[in-house]
Amino acid sequence: MSAFLFVKCVAAAVAEHGIHGLTSLVPGGEYAFKIAKSAYQKYRDRKRDAALRDDIQKLAQANFEESKQAAIEAVREVAAGASIEDRLNLELYLTQIPATVRASLKRADDPTGTTVPRAFALNSPDDLLKMLPQRLPRFRGGEPLPGAPGWVLVEQLGSGGFGEVWLARFGDYEASALYGAVKFCHGLDARDLRHELDIAARVMQAGMQPGVVPVIAKNLDSNPPWVMFEYVVGGDLADRIREWSLLSPAERFGRVVTALSRLAEAVGRLHRLTQPVVHRDLKPSNVLFDAKTGHLRVTDFGIGGVAATATLKLERTGQSTPGGRQMSYLRGSHTPLYSSPQQRDGSDPDPRDDVHALGVIGYQMLTGQLAQGCGTDFEEDLREAGADDELIQVLKRCTAQKPERRPKDAAELAGALAALELPVAEEEAGLSAAEEVALAADYAEWSAVAKQGRGTKSFLKEIAAPRLACWRHAAELDDVRGQALLADTYEDGVGNLQDYGQAMAWFRKAADQGNAVAQYNIGSLYKNGLGVPQDYGQAMAWFRKAADQGNAAAQSNIGSLYLNGQGVAQDYGQALEWFRKAADQGLAAAQSNIG
Repeated sequence: MSAFLFVKCVAAAVAEHGIHGLTSLVPGGEYAFKIAKSAYQKYRDRKRDAALRDDIQKLAQANFEESKQAAIEAVREVAAGASIEDRLNLELYLTQIPATVRASLKRADDPTGTTVPRAFALNSPDDLLKMLPQRLPRFRGGEPLPGAPGWVLVEQLGSGGFGEVWLARFGDYEASALYGAVKFCHGLDARDLRHELDIAARVMQAGMQPGVVPVIAKNLDSNPPWVMFEYVVGGDLADRIREWSLLSPAERFGRVVTALSRLAEAVGRLHRLTQPVVHRDLKPSNVLFDAKTGHLRVTDFGIGGVAATATLKLERTGQSTPGGRQMSYLRGSHTPLYSSPQQRDGSDPDPRDDVHALGVIGYQMLTGQLAQGCGTDFEEDLREAGADDELIQVLKRCTAQKPERRPKDAAELAGALAALELPVAEEEAGLSAAEEVALAADYAEWSAVAKQGRGTKSFLKEIAAPRLACWRHAAELDDVRGQALLADTYEDGVGNLQDYGQAMAWFRKAADQGNAVAQYNIGSLYKNGLGVPQDYGQAMAWFRKAADQGNAAAQSNIGSLYLNGQGVAQDYGQALEWFRKAADQGLAAAQSNIG
C-alpha cells in the first residue's frame, strides 16, 4: 500500500546500513542518523509535498495489525536473504513506526497524534529522525505488565535514554478499563529510584498536588524496574510551544505568561514544603497538558532526578555522543540544556536548580526555540519575541550562573511574575468536580445500553436536556465521553438536534481515541446510509474496529453482513462465528440469529 511507503523506505535504509546494527542501536547514535539520512532521501525522491501529508496521516492512523503487515511486507521486499534473527528484529523495529509517528504528532488539539498539524514539516533527515523508533523495544503490545496481574501493555508511547514508556490497560472493555503510563527504567539504579520515589510519594498523594502527575503503581524489583504514572491525555509543553510559535508575538505572550506563572506556582508549592522537594529534571517533555482540565501538570517526580543525574554524569565524563545530544534537542528533552551549572557539577539538589530550568523553559516558550537555551544574546532574542524589559530581567535572574542571584525557589518566581501585572491569556476552563461526577455516571449508563445494541434514544430523552451543556463542554475539551454522548444526541435527534453530519463528526473524534461504541455507531451510519452514502465496506471496517475491542453489537452486525452478503461474500460460517462472539456476551439478537 502506498500509505506505507514510509515504512518501506526506512526498511531499505536499515538494510543498506546493516540490519544487525539494530541490536546495538543507541538513541541519537551514528547508525540512527545514517538510517534517517538514507530513508529521508529515498522517501522524498518518491513522495512530493502534495502527497506527503496525507501519506504520513494514513500511517499515523494504522492499527497494530496494519503496522505488522506493512513491516512483514517491507522485510520480505528488502531482506529476503537475511538471517531469521535479522528479519525478526527488522520486523519488530518497523512495526513500531506508526506508534512513533503518532507520538511525534501528539499535541493539545489532537492527543491521539492521528492527524498532521499545520506546522508539520519534513524538510531534513532531522525531521524524519523524530518519527523513527530509538531502539528495538524490550516488550511487545499484548504482553502482561511484569509483576502486575491483570495489567496488559497496549502500545509503546515513547523511549529515551532511561528506557521505554508504555500505555498499560487493566480490564478488557474500553468503557470500564483503567489506564496508566508505565516507564521501564533501563540502566537506572533501583536503589536510587526507591529513595527518590519515597521522597516524591510525600507530595503525590491523591488531591495534595493537583499540578503533579501521581505515581499509581511501581515494581522496583522487576527487571527492568518500572513506575506507573497516571495517564494524561493532551500532549506535553513541547507540543504547546510548537503551536504557540505559529502565533503572533502578542498572542503568544499572554499564553506564555499564564503557563509559566501556573508552572512556577505548582513547583513552588513543592519547594515550600517543610522538607522541600526538588524535581531536578524540569523540561517541556516533563510538563504535560491535561486536556480534561486545561491545566499543566508536572510528571516524572522520582524518575526525573535519577535520570538527570545519570545523563549529567555521562556529560561530565565525556561519554555522551553528539548524536545523542542532537536527538534530545530534537525532542525538546535534553537535560543539560535546562540544568544549572551547579547541577552539572554534581552539587546537591537545590530549589534554585528548578528555577534555572523554569527560566530556560520561559525563554523557549517565548521564542519557540526548543533546540536552544539562553545564550549570550538571549535578551535580544526575547525582545524580538515581544517580551518587555521587566519580564526579560526576571528570566535573566532565573538563569544566572550564581545561584544566589536567582529567586530562592519557584514560589518566589511566581510572586515576581505576578508583581509584573503582565497580560495573561484566558485559561481553558476544565470540567468542574460536579461535571466530572455527572459525566462519569452518564457515560457509564449510556455505554452499558449502547454496547448491547439496544436503542439509546429513550435513555437520552430522559437525561439529555439538563446535561447537554456538560457533555458539549467535555467534548470541546477532547473528552471522549462527552464526544460520544454528544454525537449520539445528534444521531438520535434528542431535543430536536438531529444532525447526522454533526453526529459523524463527533463520533469520529471519539473513535479516533479508540472509543468502541463510537466506532460501532460510525459503522451503523454507513450501513444505513445516514448522513453518508450507504457503504457496506466502510460499515464492515468500522464494525471490526469496535468488535476487536469486544463490542457485542458490532460483532453481531458483522455477522449480519456476512449473513446477507453485504459488502462481503455471503458466508454462513463466518456469520455464525461472529454471532457466537456476540451471543457469548449475552446479546439476545445474536442468540436469536444463531437459532
